[in-house]
Amino acid sequence: MSYSVTAGKLKQVYGYTLMAKSRDGADAIIRVPQQPPGWPRGGAEAYGLKTDLEVKKPNATENISAFLKIFRTEVRQRGQRTRLLIDMGLARRSEYFYGIPFGWLGRVKINGLDVIAHFTRMIPGPYNGGPEDFGRLRSDGRWKGIPRDRRYEFAGELAVAVAGLERAGIVHGDISPGNILIGHSKSGTDICILCDYDGYHHAQVARLPRKDGKMPCRPLGSPGYQYPDLLNAIAADTQNDADIWVQSDRFALGVAICEMVVWSDEVDAILRKEGRGQLLPDDIIMKRDLARLPKRLIDTFPDGFLLLDRALHATGPASMPSPEDWLRVLGFDEEKEFQGRPVITVYRSRGNSRAKYGTARLLAAKGDLSKVAPQLADLAFQITDAKLEFRFPSGPMVKRRRNGRLADVTSGIRFVVANPGDTYYVGEWELEIADRVDPVQSAANGGRNS
Repeated sequence: MSYSVTAGKLKQVYGYTLMAKSRDGADAIIRVPQQPPGWPRGGAEAYGLKTDLEVKKPNATENISAFLKIFRTEVRQRGQRTRLLIDMGLARRSEYFYGIPFGWLGRVKINGLDVIAHFTRMIPGPYNGGPEDFGRLRSDGRWKGIPRDRRYEFAGELAVAVAGLERAGIVHGDISPGNILIGHSKSGTDICILCDYDGYHHAQVARLPRKDGKMPCRPLGSPGYQYPDLLNAIAADTQNDADIWVQSDRFALGVAICEMVVWSDEVDAILRKEGRGQLLPDDIIMKRDLARLPKRLIDTFPDGFLLLDRALHATGPASMPSPEDWLRVLGFDEEKEFQGRPVITVYRSRGNSRAKYGTARLLAAKGDLSKVAPQLADLAFQITDAKLEFRFPSGPMVKRRRNGRLADVTSGIRFVVANPGDTYYVGEWELEIADRVDPVQSAANGGRNS
């Protein structure tokens, strides 16, 4: 049976309540209220509605403000692709991933209207109670009022999200101003969240088709954010049927960060005078020549543009500067040597309780944390040239950097460089990293504890 939804048909579902089952069998009540001014939101492939969910679990009822994304047309691969994102659970682990689906409604009838839809978290925000995208904020002049340090934080949060996606094997595929949202976190502070994962790439699922009928279906990035090799492949594809996909978000991330940091009325005027609304036109990208940008623009963020130049001259997507490289330029992830010996304070959380479990001063060059707790034997460390590295076991791990602002979600066995003041969360365990200098030893070594 053919499927198609238009904006006019959506009024059928306003004020309607639907009963459903979650994947774990819990009863769910879906309420679609009358939509406020400015809603529904419309995009190339779908419409978005404000929705209230009530999920009845055995010991509690969870109320969720959700964004119901109703697709305009049916694409066969969409269900499997959405379920992979849901099963990864990224939306449960971090607010940075609230733009990722947490529930698949599939194809159902709501008050007689046939819909195909999924749920993401509804992101609150300072703009009429909701978030606003970076593109709109810069075009209407509101971005210029955001101070430099806050811009760095937003850019850092975007980099953290892309770092987490890379480790999960996900390429978003269309990092661009319209998909970068500024909203409110659970604590009420402003936060940057990447949205619209419909065209993502992952090795375990089929890619969306390039077109759905005559309509584009899978984005190949956006103008100004496509790396040179991608532009070359698109230009060579005269029949528009080659199997081209965005293989890395790194170039688009770098362009977006530079724009977020430097955008102003002056920058907007310079670019509009040159006939464009984005930082990089295709000819600068194809010629890999950032020197064609105004020097006074580059001078506003020299370290950032130097890193972007590295991305332009990379031999391929994998060799472009990483999200961690951008975090260092933004000042959030620089490696810091220990002046004394690392001290690890371990806490254990169960339910709503959190208790101190033990403390370890790392005197050896390498080892593990089994002396603090036998369960931590697989948390290995090594100290090289006054730098502390940790190897974490497979499974989700969260790193909160020492300024307390940015948290990073990752998985898999890997070494990370830990800095004084960092906190790591692994399952029910919490590890606080500190630098303890012995005053006597420090004085004997000229102020440095070896």
